[in-house]
Amino acid sequence: MQISRLRSDQFFSFVFCLVFLLIQGSLLPLEPVQSLSQVSSLELIQLDPIPVVKDYQSLVNLNYGQSPQLSQVTAQSYLVVDLKSASILIEKNKDLPLFPASTVKLMTALLARDIYDLNNVIRVGQEVEVVGHQIGLRPGQEMKVFDLLKAILVNSGNDAAQTLAFNHPFGYEGFIQGMNLKAQALSLTNTYFTNPTGLDDYHQVSTSWDLALLAKEINKDPVLKKLVNLQQASISDVAGFSNYQLYNTNQLLTKYDQAIGIKTGTTQMAGQVLVTLWKEASHELLIVVMGSQDRYQDTLYLVDWVSDNIEWIDYDSP
Repeated sequence: MQISRLRSDQFFSFVFCLVFLLIQGSLLPLEPVQSLSQVSSLELIQLDPIPVVKDYQSLVNLNYGQSPQLSQVTAQSYLVVDLKSASILIEKNKDLPLFPASTVKLMTALLARDIYDLNNVIRVGQEVEVVGHQIGLRPGQEMKVFDLLKAILVNSGNDAAQTLAFNHPFGYEGFIQGMNLKAQALSLTNTYFTNPTGLDDYHQVSTSWDLALLAKEINKDPVLKKLVNLQQASISDVAGFSNYQLYNTNQLLTKYDQAIGIKTGTTQMAGQVLVTLWKEASHELLIVVMGSQDRYQDTLYLVDWVSDNIEWIDYDSP
């Protein structure tokens, strides 16, 4: 009799467990949510991880569906950041070290602002005879720092960058060391500088994320922010004997009012590089493309992607 009672208890326990599992299973959704478009805004905010970028003035509804624009982007690495909220809207290989080309001059300009007054006059030395793009400076000329900054940010003059570097209080090596120390201070963890011009060097690398951080610093400086948006400028040496007409190499500045900077770069090893500050609606976007075959078209594809996939929604902050 004892054995029969134990078997009956086991049988009822088994039936109870089976019924419990069936009830629990019926409480689960029959089908998973297939896309963000099927979820309400309130549900989006409650999801974890949150597919919504939130700042004090807007919600950004992200839709990461496939798009024809992204399939046509040629860049090895790209990144789009909402400057206000510091939110990454889209990226590919943002931490991949690549050759930065003349976008290096953004750091050259930032460090020059740290060590020189804009009205400082410095002498052009023999080291000005450097390969690559130049504005035509000659040894012995005296130039204002402000004009040299125009030369590197508008016309990407390697000779102007060299002049700024060699006049550092601790010489050229001191300037390069200063660039790397500032990179560390700005948390450019995958960036290393070996020259102030961006000429190819196997040790000189950066990433699209680091270049976005660097561009953000440029945007904080009212002088540099204005310079990177100039389509052209005129400078001269202190004596007034030599005048230079500078033209910006960034084609987007002449074609689109939304483009307000920042820097181009092209070398054999880097391919085409472009850092763009783009105003979309009430937001400023930082767009970086590296290792591109067509930097301008790639940037426009990313702008189109933002237009098609990002919704800026105003709301009242709590």
